[in-house]
Amino acid sequence: EHYPTSLACVEIVNTLA
Repeated sequence: EHYPTSLACVEIVNTLA
């Protein structure tokens, strides 16, 4: 299963990108 932490990191990266 995917962890919420991973999703959070992706969202942060997308915001910074």
